[in-house]
Amino acid sequence: EIDIVHSHHRMTTLMSKIASKFVKVKVIHTQHLCIENKFYLTKIALNNINIITVSDGAKEILKRKCNLDEKKITTIYNTIELECENKEIDSKLLELKG
Repeated sequence: EIDIVHSHHRMTTLMSKIASKFVKVKVIHTQHLCIENKFYLTKIALNNINIITVSDGAKEILKRKCNLDEKKITTIYNTIELECENKEIDSKLLELKG
């Protein structure tokens, strides 16, 4: 009983759009970045679905390079904390970074 598929990658969005023709689910895509040589596939995957972008820049690229409908794109900004009480860094993160 899945109602919504929320994808973060153009290929899973494309597969979800195809599946949505057979099982009635709504497809929503979140666009984090735009890769220069992937605009054709991105346009096919994201055309006629609701899109969330994490920045105005990503929204503008989708509008300009993929010719997507601005009315279907909503921006919800990624956020960062400017002030942080916890000054400790997770040792696992440092280990993975190394």
